[in-house]
Amino acid sequence: MRWRISVVTRLGLLMAAVFAGTFAVIFFIIQRSQEKDLEQLMLKQSRILAQQVIFTRKWAAGHEGVYVVKRPGDMVNPYIYKVGPARIIPEVTDSEGRTLILKNPSLVTRELSEITSKAGLVSYRLTSLNPVNPQNLPDSFEQIALQRFEKGLTEIFKTVHENGKGIFRYMLPLRVEEACLKCHGFQGYKVGDIRGGLSLNIPMEAEIALMHEKKQGALTVGIMMLAFTMLTLVLGSHYLIIRPVGRLSEFADTGLGGEGKLPDALLERKDEVGALARSMQSSSNEIHDYRNELERLVAERTSALEKAKAQLEELSRTDPLTGLNNRRHLQAEAPKLLSLSRRQKAPVAIMMVDIDRFKNFNDDFGHEAGDRALVHTAILLRKSLRPYDLLVRYGGEEFLLILPIITLPESEEVAERLRSDVENTPVMVRQKEIPVTISIGLYVADDVYDLEEAVNRADEALYRAKNEGRNRVIVDSKISLNQEDISWPQI
Repeated sequence: MRWRISVVTRLGLLMAAVFAGTFAVIFFIIQRSQEKDLEQLMLKQSRILAQQVIFTRKWAAGHEGVYVVKRPGDMVNPYIYKVGPARIIPEVTDSEGRTLILKNPSLVTRELSEITSKAGLVSYRLTSLNPVNPQNLPDSFEQIALQRFEKGLTEIFKTVHENGKGIFRYMLPLRVEEACLKCHGFQGYKVGDIRGGLSLNIPMEAEIALMHEKKQGALTVGIMMLAFTMLTLVLGSHYLIIRPVGRLSEFADTGLGGEGKLPDALLERKDEVGALARSMQSSSNEIHDYRNELERLVAERTSALEKAKAQLEELSRTDPLTGLNNRRHLQAEAPKLLSLSRRQKAPVAIMMVDIDRFKNFNDDFGHEAGDRALVHTAILLRKSLRPYDLLVRYGGEEFLLILPIITLPESEEVAERLRSDVENTPVMVRQKEIPVTISIGLYVADDVYDLEEAVNRADEALYRAKNEGRNRVIVDSKISLNQEDISWPQI
């Protein structure tokens, strides 16, 4: 039995698809909104942290750096010597004899960043397109940001993923102030120039995890609502639609047009299902009446169709001009005659007959006279043959004859008689007798299996008859049987 999807199921699937599509759109909008909110939150945090770093750097720069006690392993910032030591004193000794080294603002910023970065918090650094320290060379993000700062942009931010972790990158420009010139004045900067930028990297694992948790919760609620909607629809409509529609479907499959009747409970319903049931019952009754009448008409017409079919078959095998059979009839009947001759171990004769100079006849006397000559020749050929011989109009002015169960001498005699009858019986055209002659190519064989090959042999003999002067019979034969051994049937 073919599996079918009920109307209610289709409706449920449609509603589920609409609900799922709507939920997907809403879910996408909520997700985009959450991502936007997260971005704004991270941007706000980045701005606050950036200002704290800038204020710290300004404090250090305002004090021309900070001197701290030199501990084992501490080294003086080597890049200070690019701008000093004439103007900057990297190391000093205090009154207690301790060695103090200078922590310039850039170094203070870097060391504070190392502390926060090791704690898993924000990391930051100063970078420039023209740094004193090569370690401050910008990466691709920072380089793009610095180029845009020079065109007037005041900040740039981006969320990236590195090693499977989300990071919020933020950067703002650093402009040269008076305190900066002590270390960077040798680079040609002036107050107000953009010397570089402050780059912050803020981890987002906690925020992204919280956003995914909210997303998963919304997805779970949506799936539950979808399942609840589909279940409610199927259960709620089972009694009202599924069972009645199933009964109507069964009636349509097996009872429509018969003598059966739908239940009264369906026919008496005051809704669309009841209207459909009453319409189906009425249609079933009409179909039942029509079927009975149709069976009667079919019985009457079948006999007429059989007769018409037989007539049509006869017409399809008959040449309308001469009344002879055509090549279609030849293809259907010739194999039977060839098979008959082989069973009787008797030869079969194939004759190809052509009216001599038929084109000249048409040109001299007209096509109507040519048609009369064709009919005249067909009549003469047909009256000289046996009942079981086959004569067809092969095409144009050519005729083909198949004479089964005949000897070579007999076939030559028949061919000569046909030629002579046509020659001695002129055709009347405009109350004038016009002579007509034919050429015959005769092929006789006792083992004909291929009709096309036998016709070609007869056609070649006809061609020789034409070349040798026309109005003659040319014979080609292939006889291997002893004619005395042939048992001629009574036909």
